[in-house]
Amino acid sequence: MKDENIQLPLTPLQSRVMMFIYRFLGENRYPPTVTEIQERLHISNPGSVHRVLTALERKNYLSKEKHVSRGIRLTPLARRVCARDQQLNLELKTINSNP
Repeated sequence: MKDENIQLPLTPLQSRVMMFIYRFLGENRYPPTVTEIQERLHISNPGSVHRVLTALERKNYLSKEKHVSRGIRLTPLARRVCARDQQLNLELKTINSNP
């Protein structure tokens, strides 16, 4: 079992996909499909989405249920990383919007 405190680096696309899943879950209370990820993030084909999801699973940021349309689950590590990044983005927007 991997140590949940170890945060493996993400590529920019992996980070975008993970944040999209995090936000989608927050808004809808269920995970997106591969097609929804592909369409919303303008990824050229579903195979690319599958490769990103597999890499995120290997890095312990998510788990996938086999043969389930909405079988993507973020791990506690991924939720912490996404929450931290979202908070940082909000703080940066606040700082940049103040004169």
